[in-house]
Amino acid sequence: MQDIVKSIESLTAIINDFVVASNEQAAGIEQITKAIVQVSEVVQATSAAAEQGAAASEELSGQADLLKEMVGRFKLKKKIPLNAGVEEPLQIGHTEEQPMDAVLEI
Repeated sequence: MQDIVKSIESLTAIINDFVVASNEQAAGIEQITKAIVQVSEVVQATSAAAEQGAAASEELSGQADLLKEMVGRFKLKKKIPLNAGVEEPLQIGHTEEQPMDAVLEI
């Protein structure tokens, strides 16, 4: 009879060990699941930021093309070195008599 009791106690201890191990695994799986959700959220945020950056880049590229086109309408009669010291900024304006594609005289 004592052998049966010892066997049952041993079996109970083994089952308790399994329960503890299962609970620890469940807690570990829950932590992994939370980490995966967090990584997913970061990936989604990064993806959204990349899309916004790409859209902003396209917009800036379009604006740069437009600015290049607008500046390309101006013709200078003489070449000025890029490092020429200009004390006052050049005032550029246009009127109805002189549209923006007029020749600038320096």
